[in-house]
This record gives sequence, structure tokens and C-alpha cells, in this order.
Amino acid sequence: MSAANSSTALEPDCEPLPSWGFWLGVGMGVIGSIGINVGQNFQAEAMQQLPPEERGNPCSSTLWIKGQVVFSSFSLINFAALALAPASVLTPLESIQFVSNIVYNRLVHKATITPRMASGVGLACFGTTLTVVFGASGEGCHSIEQLESFWI
Repeated sequence: MSAANSSTALEPDCEPLPSWGFWLGVGMGVIGSIGINVGQNFQAEAMQQLPPEERGNPCSSTLWIKGQVVFSSFSLINFAALALAPASVLTPLESIQFVSNIVYNRLVHKATITPRMASGVGLACFGTTLTVVFGASGEGCHSIEQLESFWI
């Protein structure tokens, strides 16, 4: 292969995402993770409300079905975010589920938030923010040859 051919082989055959795509992906990741957690909380609550003999069939609970719909819908949003932002940034965003679980239980179940829990929420938010700000920018447009060269 000549030098001219090797340089064109490294050119990706796609268009890079617009600059706003990264932040849209991050926003979708956050919303998706929160929605996933809310759906799981609905399902957990439904399972606790079911009599023990009916727990083998959670579909008998309307709340469980609603939780499944919420969980599935927001999982799709979370998955779609991967098209806009890199997994190295979106994966740490899943820690927002811990934060949303604390908030959910405070609002719905009037749970007490201890200083230790509040500190954990603060540290999770701080760490996640650092990951998003300093994580990969998500160039997202590589040729097959470039992807292969990353692994060689």
C-alpha cells in the first residue's frame, strides 16, 4: 500500500457528531439513570406490597408493571445516550442512581438522611462531575484501521 493510500485508509468514512451531541448524551444519561432507578423503586415497592404467595407473579401488580414500563423506557434513553457520548463518561454517571435513590426515599418514604449519607451523595456528585468534565470528549468517528491500531 502506498503512502497516499495509507493516509486515506486512516480517514474515517463518517461525519463527527456536532459539539452539542456530547452534552445531550450526558443529559440523556443522567435522565435515563434516574428513570431506571425510579422504575426499580416502583418494582421493589410493588413486591413488598404483594402477599408472599403472589410474589412469584409480579405482573399481578399494576405498580410493578408501571415500574417495568418506566425502567424499560429510561433504559432505552440511557442506551441511546451511548450514540452521543463515550461510555467512559456515561458509565460513571450511573452513580446518579445512588443519589436519586436517596432523594426518592426521602420524598416518598420520608426517610431520614444522615450526615454520612449526605456526605456520600456529595462525594458521588463531585466524583461524577470530575469524570464528565475531564473524561473523554467522544470524538466518535474512527476508521476501521484507526480502531485496529488502538489495539495493536
